[in-house]
Amino acid sequence: MLNNICVNPLLWIGLYIVGYIIAIVVLCSNDIQTIVENKMPKSIVRIFIFLTFIAFPVILPFSKGPKMAIPTFVAFTIGIFLLGVNLYIKILAQSQIGVSPALKGKEQLITTGMYKIVRHPLYLSNGLLAIGMAILLRSIYALLFSIAYTFLYLPIMLLRSQTGAWEREEAGLFHCFSANEDLSYIFLENRQLCQKEFYCK
Repeated sequence: MLNNICVNPLLWIGLYIVGYIIAIVVLCSNDIQTIVENKMPKSIVRIFIFLTFIAFPVILPFSKGPKMAIPTFVAFTIGIFLLGVNLYIKILAQSQIGVSPALKGKEQLITTGMYKIVRHPLYLSNGLLAIGMAILLRSIYALLFSIAYTFLYLPIMLLRSQTGAWEREEAGLFHCFSANEDLSYIFLENRQLCQKEFYCK
């Protein structure tokens, strides 16, 4: 019976929805964000983020459900390609910001590479991961979920903007580079015109 529960797609979709709602609730309140950032162990936060936004999209395609009527070779080729692109983006973006994107001091402003093209390349890579896994295993439920999963990042980005999360990050970045007039100008110019994501590295 436990095996039947574990392969039920509704279980994993339900767990994702619960995690997503928790994330939205946190992002809707500056007070809750402050508590999470200052009082909750970082390891717990990382585990929550991993389970909600990485583990569930990977596990869901292995659950029971109807399969896409496409040849195995085609599904394998497209799936592996998308997973490869996901891995490339993730490695490239992560290598540019380091293991943790937290501000660590007055170092290097990142405005090149993936962060010159996409504001949140790691969000994009997660969407490709979900879609790639769904196609690779030909899971219709997972494919439908992956499309919704990708677009559900939009409210998260909007809420981060409205609650001041980006502004706090950008304020810290500007402070980080305010001693350098040229870099400060570049930061403000790119922030106003391109609205890309920047990190101190």
